[in-house]
Amino acid sequence: FLIFSTSALAAEPKSITFRELPIALQMISFCESGAKQHDNKGRIIKGPLKEVGIFQIHPIHFNRALRDGFNIFDPNGNMAFALHLYNKNGLNDWLASKSCWHPKLVYRFQ
Repeated sequence: FLIFSTSALAAEPKSITFRELPIALQMISFCESGAKQHDNKGRIIKGPLKEVGIFQIHPIHFNRALRDGFNIFDPNGNMAFALHLYNKNGLNDWLASKSCWHPKLVYRFQ
């Protein structure tokens, strides 16, 4: 189930499923949060710098995500915004966890 924005300006989905993500992002999500939006008590997973959710979206992106219509506090919105960042910046927004995901990508694509 994929929801698209009705805005004429928005060409990207505002919600996406895990299986629709590129394999690189799927692997990154396991390194960032165990591919989870919420912990066992139902609280949103936050990092030490207040990063949010499955892809540990950094606070520097919060205003842009909100402005562009992404709800990063919802799992599907968090994934959609991660895809938006990936399309714009490649893997640069997840370099802090590169030591976790890079070896997996290298192995997968050998």
